[in-house]
Amino acid sequence: CPGHSACAQPAAVQHDSARLPGLSRLTWEHLHREGLHQLEHILENTPDDLRRIKGIGRARALDLLAFAEAVIQQMPVMRGSLPEVARSLGVMLDLETRLDDGQVWCFGWQGADGRFQAAIVDRYFEGDKLQLPDGQMITIIENSDEGWRLVAEAAQQLPGPVYHWGNFEKGVLRATAPADVIEILDTRLHDLNRTFKQTCMLPVRGTSIKKVAPYLGFHWPEGSNVFAAWGDYNVWLRDGNADALARACAYNRADVEALAIIWQWLLDNSP
Repeated sequence: CPGHSACAQPAAVQHDSARLPGLSRLTWEHLHREGLHQLEHILENTPDDLRRIKGIGRARALDLLAFAEAVIQQMPVMRGSLPEVARSLGVMLDLETRLDDGQVWCFGWQGADGRFQAAIVDRYFEGDKLQLPDGQMITIIENSDEGWRLVAEAAQQLPGPVYHWGNFEKGVLRATAPADVIEILDTRLHDLNRTFKQTCMLPVRGTSIKKVAPYLGFHWPEGSNVFAAWGDYNVWLRDGNADALARACAYNRADVEALAIIWQWLLDNSP
């Protein structure tokens, strides 16, 4: 919307209820008809009060109340304790998949030693290790099956889950991994995004990792994103450009590091 920035800034300053995430037009109009124009008005209601608004059930009401409180206080609101299963040290996992066929081309994880590790698929590369210009040592694998087995091996060295953000990794696991690896990892994967939403509310709209981690002070390399990483990977395959591969790996490494920072923050701040 061309006028989004012009509307968003006054709405933020005035704590307008339009800032509530995920509102449908119908719900927003009903809120205004009921006089709930600002976030402060939302907090004057109980969850049962808010359920009279079209499109708001009990779970949604609790979400809106927590968000309003977080924005008004400009601080995180803890909504519950971190589940016991998510308190154990585990593997942090992030995958990069091909944009043409969905196969994994990069496995990034943080294992028992706390160091980032990466495995890159290149079936024609001679050797199994490569040091990038930024000093990162990565593993070169012939196919994604090898990468999945490396992740499974790392998971078996730690007592906790294999943490990831969202449901993407589990879907890719089930679609691309060998049967024996699925048997090992399927029940070990833990969606930290889902746990985060149940445990905490931040004064930011959305819970993507690109919103949560910057609020906690973590930032990705400038200009890096999934499309740039895919392009750099293809430059590597075509030209053997190690600088391009280093950029692709730096993006994946940032995803893994962000995941680890969020998990540690939850561990430190959850009641």
